[in-house]
Amino acid sequence: GYKCLSRRDRHEGSNRGGIATYIRQDIKNINFVQDSPDFERSWRILHSDMGAILIGNWYRPPGEELASINALRIEISELSETNSIDHSTMVSLKFPWG
Repeated sequence: GYKCLSRRDRHEGSNRGGIATYIRQDIKNINFVQDSPDFERSWRILHSDMGAILIGNWYRPPGEELASINALRIEISELSETNSIDHSTMVSLKFPWG
């Protein structure tokens, strides 16, 4: 089965939503790092045989300003430096829901 590792609920406006991170129950080597202060984005580190892997969970609504993309670059850079993450281990996935 799966368990909810974390969730970041949207509290403003009439459209309630947010992001949630689920993991398989047998995975124990993943840690919460931080939530983005301004965007629906949350960060984890997965400790693997390859080293630490930074994992971001991000919802970017249609029409959102470019500020969220610029902030993403800054967050990746800061988190990579702080947590000794090699940029070559980063992967970006986009799932076409709906």
